[in-house]
Amino acid sequence: MDLGGSREIRYLLYLPDEYASSAEPWPLILFLHGGGEAGEDIRLVKREGLPRLLDHWKHFPFVVVSPHSLRKAWSIPELSLFLDRVEQTYRVDRARIYVTGLSTGALATLRLAIHSPERIAAIAPVTLHRLPEGLCRMKPVPVWAFHNARDGRAPARVMKKMADALKACGGDVQLTLYPVEGHDAWSQTYNRSDLYEWFLKHRRP
Repeated sequence: MDLGGSREIRYLLYLPDEYASSAEPWPLILFLHGGGEAGEDIRLVKREGLPRLLDHWKHFPFVVVSPHSLRKAWSIPELSLFLDRVEQTYRVDRARIYVTGLSTGALATLRLAIHSPERIAAIAPVTLHRLPEGLCRMKPVPVWAFHNARDGRAPARVMKKMADALKACGGDVQLTLYPVEGHDAWSQTYNRSDLYEWFLKHRRP
């Protein structure tokens, strides 16, 4: 997708089977991969998280767009512009835009909600390694966060601090800590049907 000038973001796209035959707008999930999937090879995006599962699911009721970053750190202005183009290109419901990501994608999920809280209905960050600035700006955006309690690479206390900070601002946030070791909290998370049911309960005014 061309962002103007020489900058282009490549992405994976999932459309529900009924998309072509329906005139209705569809809820959108923007999925942001982790740092290990950055680089030149877009096939890496399907290595972890939600895009890995979509080929095996039927009747998933979302449009899913999974952009690919050349760098480990996501550019939030570029993501915001990318989301503009997605809204213009596909028949999506602008009141039901959800963002989720893992590891560095979780940080970008929060940063995008801080940047544009007025356009995002809910977010689900998975495995956070550091806190972004300005969390209180995103307090209108409901959050369901996920982390492994014994993650040696990204301590769970970082996600707990995020949840506590948002609650102190008056934000709507819940935190699920899996009682396991390791960095991968996303395999279990993206297999949860209740996550997608939770997304659909939220709609921007």
